[in-house]
Amino acid sequence: MTFPILQINPPDHIRSVSITRDRTQSERQSIREVYQELSTRRERGESNISIRYHDGIPKIIPVTIDSKNGNRQQRPTPKES
Repeated sequence: MTFPILQINPPDHIRSVSITRDRTQSERQSIREVYQELSTRRERGESNISIRYHDGIPKIIPVTIDSKNGNRQQRPTPKES
């Protein structure tokens, strides 16, 4: 059963709610390690890096600023085999 009024105009306290699946202990550890690596790399002066999830796996990727409209974009990376 859905509530159409909530889909059209949810109350403010519901807009910030997100639902995600449970992570295993090793998945949570992997995520922590990636965020720690991001923090370390930023402390060492690296900029324009971000975390993106691909198939549920977090990776640190370089981002660029699109000179035409100022949007941040993922820099193309070689495909992994």
